[in-house]
Amino acid sequence: RLSMFNRTSAGLLLCTAGLQLSSAHAECPADVVIQDELTCSSNISGIVDHEEESYLGGDCEDEACYTCGDPWANEDQIAPEAVYSFTCQLEGTVSLLITDLPCDLDIYTLDDSCDPYTGCLYGSTTSYAADDQVDFTCTPGDTYYIVVEAYGTEHLDVASGPCTDDATSEGEVYSPTYTLSFDVSASTGCAEDCDN
Repeated sequence: RLSMFNRTSAGLLLCTAGLQLSSAHAECPADVVIQDELTCSSNISGIVDHEEESYLGGDCEDEACYTCGDPWANEDQIAPEAVYSFTCQLEGTVSLLITDLPCDLDIYTLDDSCDPYTGCLYGSTTSYAADDQVDFTCTPGDTYYIVVEAYGTEHLDVASGPCTDDATSEGEVYSPTYTLSFDVSASTGCAEDCDN
């Protein structure tokens, strides 16, 4: 049986351990802006700024391209992106969706290295304006980076539903919107949010 002092001390030790666990995560390169830190209740209406540079993608000639995301693995990824962080709290599967797409956007999950070339865990690159989904195994305390990329915005030579006003490679490019959310019903690793 613990005294009141010992129970309080034990609780403080557990809280301290939790804080140490959650604060130990890697960061993306300085040029990458983290749009938001996701929780399992996040439902975000976002936009990819077509005037921004791609800070995570690159040209495959320099071996700088994503290595996941069937069926377009090892493709140039030079279009701008929106990046979010997610720190896992509960072990299990996490499902993330991007919906309400006006054009071709893709979604990737990077590990805590935030490296798109060696740290890409999962990707979904469905063509055109179809919804995309990534499912990944979540390890408590680990940080993941969720990348929403406007593939069609810069790849105007690819007939994949580019983000232009007339949906052709000759149209005027615009900044596409999307909705990013968790599918909690399918996410054993995202059953609830914790505040402490």
